[in-house]
Amino acid sequence: MIERRRCRRISPPQQLQVRVKYKDEAVMVDLTPYGTLLKTATPLAPQSRHKLSFAIDGEELNLQGEVRRCRLIQGDHKQHFQFFASMEFVHLERKLQESLEDALVDFSLTEMQCSTRP
Repeated sequence: MIERRRCRRISPPQQLQVRVKYKDEAVMVDLTPYGTLLKTATPLAPQSRHKLSFAIDGEELNLQGEVRRCRLIQGDHKQHFQFFASMEFVHLERKLQESLEDALVDFSLTEMQCSTRP
């Protein structure tokens, strides 16, 4: 299989809550310096932009992400739905990107496994 991503995804060592402005909270599934995969209870429209905030090692990161893809991963007749939303970070300042890269190095050192999800 040919890897199509710019760099590998790293799963955070502990569950990270992500606040998506004007939406419910989401859970970060994995992270790269360029984007993240979120699990959320509400669908996010492709090409929509959202303000995201989450903390890594006590540092609060606030950035903007654009939804590249959103798909239903679970749903039942009781209206319990979950979605995966692939987000690409946009207008990322160099300082924020460096913070993300540092966090990914730390995550890698804890030997977390890469996600193999599409």
